[in-house]
Amino acid sequence: MEAMANWYLGQLAIGLLVFVRLISLLIAIPLMTQYLRIRMKFFLAAMLTLVILPSIASFDLAERELFWNHPIFYAVAMAKELLVGSIIGLSINLILVGLQVGGELISNTTGLQMGSMASGQDSAPVPSVAA
Repeated sequence: MEAMANWYLGQLAIGLLVFVRLISLLIAIPLMTQYLRIRMKFFLAAMLTLVILPSIASFDLAERELFWNHPIFYAVAMAKELLVGSIIGLSINLILVGLQVGGELISNTTGLQMGSMASGQDSAPVPSVAA
């Protein structure tokens, strides 16, 4: 009976670490922030944890018992997962911002070229920015 309780505690410990990483990643990503509220991000992180946990839960039992016997180690592991999830989320945020700035630059350049090409009245190009 004690072995089964230790197994469940180990699964809970690993699941909590996975959940902390996923929730920090989802909170750091600004993707769909208007539509995806914080409650839905928690729900999405919980569902992803349930999907991911069986593939991750193959740790050695001795490592799990180390976490539960020494809560300081578990707190450090949780802080590490929080930091890793935040770094991944902020990296994705940086990539999305770069794509957004690149798209705006292309849009502005194309708009300025179209304005100078088609002046409408005469064949001389007219600057698109009025003086």
